[in-house]
Amino acid sequence: VQIFTKNNRQWNGPPIDEDDITRWREEMPKQGISYAVSHASYLINLGSPKDDLWLKSQRAHADELQRAHAYGVHHVVLHPGAHVGSGIDAGIAR
Repeated sequence: VQIFTKNNRQWNGPPIDEDDITRWREEMPKQGISYAVSHASYLINLGSPKDDLWLKSQRAHADELQRAHAYGVHHVVLHPGAHVGSGIDAGIAR
């Protein structure tokens, strides 16, 4: 199953709620869920040539990794973004 640990169209999410984590970990096996992945925010663009967006994207990605870890989710789906005109090599280098 794929989950979002926060609103996927916002940069910042609420603090991690320990009660939610406890409920998630208790309910997963009850619901027959043995494997889950988290999906990172759609706003993240790690290929952006704009430093401010790139830094914001790095912070958001790090936050999602922390959130996934807190929920016991070991994999995160991430769309890496686009080079938005700076070129494929520049986007990949970012």
